[in-house]
Amino acid sequence: MARVVANGRRVIAPALFILFVVIGCSFIVTAKILDVRPAVVTLVPVAIMLTYALAQIGLRAARIRDDQAGDNLYYMGFLYTLTSLGVSLYQFAGDSSAETIVRNFGIAIGSTIAGVTLRVVFNQMRRDPLDVEQAARLELAEASRRVRRELDGTVVELSHFRRAMQQAVREAFEELQRDVSAASGKMSGSLSSLTASITKPVEETSTQSAALVASLSRALMEKIEQTGGRLYESGDWLAAHTKEVAKELQQTSERLNAVQMPDQVVRIQIEPIVAAMASSVEAFNSKLDTYRIETERVTTALGAARDDEARRIRQLDELIQALSASAAAMQEVSSRLNATEPQQQSETFGIV
Repeated sequence: MARVVANGRRVIAPALFILFVVIGCSFIVTAKILDVRPAVVTLVPVAIMLTYALAQIGLRAARIRDDQAGDNLYYMGFLYTLTSLGVSLYQFAGDSSAETIVRNFGIAIGSTIAGVTLRVVFNQMRRDPLDVEQAARLELAEASRRVRRELDGTVVELSHFRRAMQQAVREAFEELQRDVSAASGKMSGSLSSLTASITKPVEETSTQSAALVASLSRALMEKIEQTGGRLYESGDWLAAHTKEVAKELQQTSERLNAVQMPDQVVRIQIEPIVAAMASSVEAFNSKLDTYRIETERVTTALGAARDDEARRIRQLDELIQALSASAAAMQEVSSRLNATEPQQQSETFGIV
């Protein structure tokens, strides 16, 4: 942005100077040709020069250094003078008197006088670099003294702040240590009581379950023994009756063979016996199926009870291990805090 402004000034300032020079010279040539009064020919170029001076003061885009503005006004007046003299010499004829030439020269010299005057004024307005440097040195010295006083005050305040921070950090660490120790003790006690309160019902439940399983096992074994005894007795009874039936069938067959009765009569007499034997066999098989189903049900219930008891024992072991690990972790955290507190205090004090 600053480069763009500088480039704009490099273009605008020469263009403005050339514009005013062209305007003034054009007016002088025109006024000489039209034979305008000498006062007007003199005052209008001076007014144009004053307008250029005001433009240098008021227009920021066309502003240049004061010494450059003074030089431009001086050269502008000199150019106006040369233009006026050139036109006067061009208009000079043989019948013209010397007084006319002198008067035209006096009129032309007025713009040069105005240019010199304005140059002096602008040079007087220009600030001397030595004065600027001296003022800058004085301001820098005063600013450095103010900064030094502020830095001294800041150092003192930082010292007070450092001491206050050290005290606050020390008190905070001590309070934190007390809180952590108290919390660790409370946590250990709570975990111990919780472990005891959880372990006791589980142990009671385990004892009751073990007693229940033992009683159920004894009852099941007794029932199985009774069922086995009944099955053994039923088997003996069935075997004895089967032997008797077979013996009777053998005797009946021998008699039938001896008597040689018709087939229809034999079939009619044997059918009740066969039906009775079939019903006895079916009843025996039904009893065997009933005993088998009951035995399987009791065995399944016993296995489920044993699995439930094993699951409860595993859960109890896992809970006890978790509580033990939590208590050990809390104890380790407390010991680490107690061990690292002096090092943290030294590091914090070193940072502060």
